[in-house]
Amino acid sequence: MEALAALETHLRERVNDIKERKNKGAKVVGFVPGFTPEELIYASGAIPLGLLEGGDSSAIAASSAYMTRFVDTFCRAQVGYYMSGEHPLYQLPDLVVIPSADDNFRALIDVLVQVGNIEVFRLGIPHERTDIAVDFYVEMIGLLKKKLEGLVGTPIEDNKLQEAIELYNQMRKSLNDLGQTRQSPRPVLTGKEYARINHASYVGDVKTVTEICNSLINEVKGKEGRDSKPRVLLVASTLAMNDYKVHDILEEAGASVVFEETCEGTRQCWEEVKPEGDLLSALGDKYIRRRTPPPPFFHPPEGRYEFLIEKARDYKVDGIVWYELLYRESYETELFYFSRKLEKDLGIPLVVLQSEYDLSETATFRTRIEAFVESIKGRK
Repeated sequence: MEALAALETHLRERVNDIKERKNKGAKVVGFVPGFTPEELIYASGAIPLGLLEGGDSSAIAASSAYMTRFVDTFCRAQVGYYMSGEHPLYQLPDLVVIPSADDNFRALIDVLVQVGNIEVFRLGIPHERTDIAVDFYVEMIGLLKKKLEGLVGTPIEDNKLQEAIELYNQMRKSLNDLGQTRQSPRPVLTGKEYARINHASYVGDVKTVTEICNSLINEVKGKEGRDSKPRVLLVASTLAMNDYKVHDILEEAGASVVFEETCEGTRQCWEEVKPEGDLLSALGDKYIRRRTPPPPFFHPPEGRYEFLIEKARDYKVDGIVWYELLYRESYETELFYFSRKLEKDLGIPLVVLQSEYDLSETATFRTRIEAFVESIKGRK
């Protein structure tokens, strides 16, 4: 597809493009996706750059000199990418924003502050959706706003933030519309292709990615794939950029990922920012109060199970792959309850995969996924 080729070209050129803009005085703000309001970074005039690379065992090995192994796989990988100096994206930021969502991310922040030559903004994240929690988040992004203004040397005007909100709302809508094409009985777009453009939305230019996404919608709309395949919902604690081994194995086994829900790595497109009144409060409303679905560490996680069950029905999935990174305890706890509700409400199979980005785990994943897909085919 032409749009996917254009996407890969954009991603290949992105590092050099950012370097050229930095040489002309632009600032780069890296961030871990999920809770960071990219609109605020964009409105400041800085370049937002999502840092969500993963799947690389060498990054895990590089992190071992700086932190304990009993930390979430993704967070250890981030330390490896920063400290090795080998990944070009991680050498670009002038400031890095990391949500302090749980102990794993707090460990990541502490290591980078102590041993990395990196300026880190610690974005505190509440674990509820109450008014007090939203107020806390709004206070935190108010501090982030001041930090960004100091970095770029100019204030963030409301009209610039309004424009940024509209741009990101357009991108969310395009990604959501593209994702919904996979409700087709024989979707043209694969799960890996959708994950790729989703990841590109964090790294690429927002206008360019939106244009590519709209072009891709036009390419696949109204078309059908060749074969009817078992349909899979992928739930993951983190789906990092280039961590596509689960997608690859599923597709090789003859299955198709038609919907995914991940804490980091999949943009939440189901709700847009409502640019009304105080714009920081509007961001708090989107990122905390109306967060759909809430992450498993929110208490109580109202609507989370219901959302997953609803999407499983809407996309007519035949099974669920639960892809969990090692030491992400909130997902391990949630799995115990979700598997029971899944059996009660849907009666479809679930396979659990735990990853440490280890090369040796691929063979085990392949065996389990192939057996899982065969069981689905047998049920059909």
